[in-house]
Amino acid sequence: MAKTPDHKTQKRAARLMAVQGVYAMLTDNKSAEELIPAYLAHYTGMAIDEDVLAQPDQDEFRIIIEGVEEHKEALENEIQAALGERQTPVSASREPLLFAILLCGVFEIKNRYDIDIPIIISDYLHVCHAFFDGNEPKLVNAALDKVGKSVQS
Repeated sequence: MAKTPDHKTQKRAARLMAVQGVYAMLTDNKSAEELIPAYLAHYTGMAIDEDVLAQPDQDEFRIIIEGVEEHKEALENEIQAALGERQTPVSASREPLLFAILLCGVFEIKNRYDIDIPIIISDYLHVCHAFFDGNEPKLVNAALDKVGKSVQS
C-alpha cells in the first residue's frame, strides 16, 4: 500500500498541478470548471519518468486554479509592475509556462494570508526549477519577492 505523502508534499504537488492547469487555461482557453475535474481524475498519482507524482492537496489545487481565473487581470498587472521595465515583457503569449508560475505565485502571495510568503516563494521556485534551467528561477524569485514585500509593507 502506498504511503500518503506529508502535508508539505501535498501542497507542493498541488502547486505544481495548478501551474500545469493554469498553463492549460492560457494555451487552450480552458476554464477552471473544465480543468479541475479533469486534472484531479487524470493527473493525480501520474507516473513521470519512473516517478509517481505525489497526491496533491485537492482543496489547495482548486483554490489556486479558481483564484487565478477570478483575479487574472489584476494578477497580470501585479506581475508587470513587479517585473518593471524589461526589454521583453513576460506574457502569456510569449512564455505561457513561466507566466503560469507567476500567476499562481502572485495569487497566493496576495490572497493566502494563512501561508508564509517565503514558503509560497520557495515552492514556486521548486516548480520553476522543474521546468527551467536558465535565468527563469531568478526572475520568478525577484518578481515574487517584490510582490511579497509589497504585501508585507
